[in-house]
Amino acid sequence: MQYLSVKSCLESGKKALTFGNRLILPFHCRFISITVGLGMSTLSEPDIYHDFSSDDRDLIVEVDDLYTSVYFLTKNNLRKEFGQHKGGVMITYCEQADDIFEVSNHKRIRLKFRDDVPQVSFEQVD
Repeated sequence: MQYLSVKSCLESGKKALTFGNRLILPFHCRFISITVGLGMSTLSEPDIYHDFSSDDRDLIVEVDDLYTSVYFLTKNNLRKEFGQHKGGVMITYCEQADDIFEVSNHKRIRLKFRDDVPQVSFEQVD
């Protein structure tokens, strides 16, 4: 089986999964940034990650043959932290097959967590 693009996952309604601090995405992409904590507080700024190297101590990205896992090392339970509209995660990415140096290829998805199920939906943000 070949990896899936973000676009194909959006079109087919696939969902991501979360277990503890691990987010399992059903696609492969080139991450540009991951923004964490949207809407959590009007007093705090969201955390924005651009470093996806092994030196980053807050976030680890692992690419498997058929999916991508993102570990949020500063969080204990993503469902409890982000479920029921308490905050969220936004990913700015480029599809694997697209030219990352062409800014028009950069797209964003917003992840929607629930605290009662491990499935995470995501939607394209314009």
